[in-house]
Amino acid sequence: EKAFPGVKVNTDSANDIKWIYEQAAARAETFGIHGVDYRLTLGVVKRIIPAVASTNALISGMLVAEALKLASYCDPSLDNYFMYMGQTGVNTQTFEWERSDTCLVCSGSDAVVDTLDPEKNTLQDLLDLLCNPAGKFRLQRPSISTVSGIVFIQRPAALRAEHEWKLTKSLKELSVAGVLREGEEATVTDPTLP
Repeated sequence: EKAFPGVKVNTDSANDIKWIYEQAAARAETFGIHGVDYRLTLGVVKRIIPAVASTNALISGMLVAEALKLASYCDPSLDNYFMYMGQTGVNTQTFEWERSDTCLVCSGSDAVVDTLDPEKNTLQDLLDLLCNPAGKFRLQRPSISTVSGIVFIQRPAALRAEHEWKLTKSLKELSVAGVLREGEEATVTDPTLP
């Protein structure tokens, strides 16, 4: 910033990193410091090396603490989750994730949609059912696929455009067209699902 007043360093710019490396190499040569290279400079500028080293130290410390707890029975051991928030301060939090029998993801059970009439309801009706905020699923932008292939995909826009013709077709018409098969399982993906 002293060499270029009012200009911030862009850590994604190869020119900025090259200039910083050249300055660091010149300073290292002046003071007899060995080992300064472009990769190391990039790591320091982007704070990659300190982040990795401190994270490794934290994980190592936690492993030693857990091993001590298991060996000495001095405290209950970690159950199933550890969260470290180093950006906002030194704070650790431990809690147990619990399964919900009604959760589509962690219950391990399949969701069945049997409220639609294949003769009358369209693929758009199915998507609306999946996205209904007051409904069972409450998805945002579901994409549907089967073993046969893609039924409907939300993104990228080019692929969505290829499949939009299916939205106005009844589920029966899609079955006749070979897009869906009666009784076939469909996989639904959505940004709200992990």
